[in-house]
Amino acid sequence: MHEPMIDQRAARALLLRLLLFLLPLAALAAPLELALWWSGDAWPEACVQRLQQRAAGEVLYGRRYFSQQFGVYKLAGIRERRPRILVAGSSRVMQIRDLMFEPLADRFYNAGGIWQNASDLGRFADLIAGDRLPAPEVLIAGIDPWWLRLDEGGASWLDDGDQALSPGAHLQVMRSILHQGRLRELLGGIGKPARSPFFRYRAIGSAAREVGAGFRRDGSWQYPPRMLLDYLADPHYADRETPPVIERIRRASGHFALPAAVDEAKLARVVASLAELQARGIEVWALLPPFSSECFAALEESTGLRDWWQAYHLRLASRLEARGVRVISAPTPAADGLSDDYMIDGFHGSEVYLAHVVARILDRAPPTSLLKRVDDRRLAARIRSAAIPLAFELPPAGR
Repeated sequence: MHEPMIDQRAARALLLRLLLFLLPLAALAAPLELALWWSGDAWPEACVQRLQQRAAGEVLYGRRYFSQQFGVYKLAGIRERRPRILVAGSSRVMQIRDLMFEPLADRFYNAGGIWQNASDLGRFADLIAGDRLPAPEVLIAGIDPWWLRLDEGGASWLDDGDQALSPGAHLQVMRSILHQGRLRELLGGIGKPARSPFFRYRAIGSAAREVGAGFRRDGSWQYPPRMLLDYLADPHYADRETPPVIERIRRASGHFALPAAVDEAKLARVVASLAELQARGIEVWALLPPFSSECFAALEESTGLRDWWQAYHLRLASRLEARGVRVISAPTPAADGLSDDYMIDGFHGSEVYLAHVVARILDRAPPTSLLKRVDDRRLAARIRSAAIPLAFELPPAGR
């Protein structure tokens, strides 16, 4: 039986029609892809880390059109930098900087954002145990109270792929840009200098280039410089989260929704993960990051949140200490003799306040600790000379 002959003329005609159909899409996609690449939003996280860690000066990285993908980015940073002193946790520890650990600044990395729940912490411990991630000598581990909630947290995101390498993610980003009417804005950035406003750092990503927000090479987070200048013009505490954290607590929404039931399995996993890391020879410090005074008072006074809150501040801390893990609690700036001016918002401490917390860790470190090589007098001098409670240095007033 003979195979049917392919009509080559018809096949060519079909291919031509297909190409003509795709040509307008390609004509639209090509400049969009060029603009996304020029801005730095479409750069793979590993490429960004290589450039940041090997460049001579500061390089600021902040995506706008793709997800920030903290887990992917910070894992790449740990592998590239191979730090001896590592900070890890959520965004609430992102203000700890390398300059707090001189002369070991180049052996420090802030992986804040890498953990969003107990599963992330557990997966991180697994990666260390399996030699799939360089192990630090010192780990400052920020732990959030909502990780212990029964209704929060699921699978870890530490095995996610980089969206910059996903064609589907690129298509989604293009649809979003067109839907929001931001095509002209994005294309207008082609050819413009890749520098952040105010500080004039080399910038990768639209957020870094347009508002100066993003990750420094040490993994710490640079807030938009305009926020610092606004504080200088009107110096007072403001809860800059939207909605403010105090409103979330009072309305029992988000992380503070009722009922706030404690998940004993998650509490046990946090304790076991940190104890396992310590058992592997890592000096582990569990940090309970700060809240503003009004937020802390509201949590202390809430009948519905009390059991969960005490499980975090009392039971978790005592169980960690029973396993040999040192606990540093920074409930509010008032605990260190400071005002709420040292808070970015209701639950993010400023770099100056977290420098005070680091000073406490250095003071408590055992004589054999790597932390005893950090110059605590230099840190104290830096704290005293901080420009404002929110930041060590201010940017020039012009862009």
